[in-house]
Amino acid sequence: MRFGDLDGNGNLHLTVANSGSDDVSVLLDQRVRCLATRAGKLLTAWKVKGDGHEKYKVSRK
Repeated sequence: MRFGDLDGNGNLHLTVANSGSDDVSVLLDQRVRCLATRAGKLLTAWKVKGDGHEKYKVSRK
């Protein structure tokens, strides 16, 4: 399932469809799995640095 690519600022805007569960797992950049709650809300994801690994922060817009 593809939600889109990171834009020039490193932001990924995505909409999560309600799959009947309040918890929806989404793949970001095909490598990072984040748990998004409150399905159906517009979320914003962006890269954050830490511990030498790429991480993503996801929050409601």
